[in-house]
Amino acid sequence: MSEFEGYGKIGESSSNWVLEKSDNTIFKRTLWCVTEKVHGANFCFLCDNNGQRVRCGKRTSLLSDTDDFFGYKRRLLNEIIPKIQQLYMFVKNKFTNLDKLYVFGELFGGSYPHSDVTKVPNVNAIQTGIWYCPDVEFYAFDLAITIDNEKQTYLDYEFAILAFQHVNLFYAEPLFIGKYEEALDFKLGFNSVIPTRLGLPPLNEENKAEGIVIKPMHEIMIKTNKGSVTRAIVKKKIDEFSEDKYSQAQKHEFKSDDGFSNVDLLRFEIDALITDNRLNNALSKIGHVTRNDKEKLKELLNLYIKDVIDQLIENGNEEMWNNLSSNDRNLLTEELNLNAKQVILNYLKLNKC
Repeated sequence: MSEFEGYGKIGESSSNWVLEKSDNTIFKRTLWCVTEKVHGANFCFLCDNNGQRVRCGKRTSLLSDTDDFFGYKRRLLNEIIPKIQQLYMFVKNKFTNLDKLYVFGELFGGSYPHSDVTKVPNVNAIQTGIWYCPDVEFYAFDLAITIDNEKQTYLDYEFAILAFQHVNLFYAEPLFIGKYEEALDFKLGFNSVIPTRLGLPPLNEENKAEGIVIKPMHEIMIKTNKGSVTRAIVKKKIDEFSEDKYSQAQKHEFKSDDGFSNVDLLRFEIDALITDNRLNNALSKIGHVTRNDKEKLKELLNLYIKDVIDQLIENGNEEMWNNLSSNDRNLLTEELNLNAKQVILNYLKLNKC
């Protein structure tokens, strides 16, 4: 088993779920919750050694001692690490053979443009477009454990809420709890509730939440159309933060034209995925970059391209992609590489990095 298991990607639809009759019964019997999806950077506190050691990680790996990811050390370590250790002992009371505790969440904030709120010196917004608070904060949204070094298991969110409350850790409070169908119908476009929860005055402008996350209060695992098993959890975003250029209706209209080859269709799909929002998502995984940091820029490019290809496959294009000739696949990959580089260059110029 690896030393660190990061947080899995949450799908934006349930299209790859294979629901059996028993699953439908469980879905109906289970309470589901809706929480606000915060626009920030995925972050994790990993606690082990019987609660004595706490390490930090981004989505895919642990952070080195020299990597001050979005300035988390100054703001969070002294305040939150004792809470993580208390959280470990709280969970251990229920799971006595507890080995590792993962506290997954989001780093967010860094700017709040309100005349009555003082700016924090030398702190920049982790993400822009939604304003939460002037300093960097942590928003917990899931707990996972390993017992006796076995497979990582996510805990019921109902229990996670009790654990977060026990140690006074800021967490994703449910905006709604009820039936699955009602959770899916939860209306997007509401203003973020985070500033109010943090005691900040409202902005004079619209401050829409990025979206929502829908999941059961008690964990449910379901099969996918690829034969794997995944958590029953899904996210929904407002259009302003979509990582896709075109709507499903626009895609359907394009694909319905029989005059296009598979290369044309895939080129259209790939182009739709090369967006600034997707770049921002990749940036949230590695931290701030500058044009002088060649290694980090290379990492960013690779992450960006991988995310596009992964989403292309997730959108149902795997067979078409795999059936391309090597020349056609290389052509599309090179085009993707060039277009992704251009988006990154535009970002560096715009932000004067």
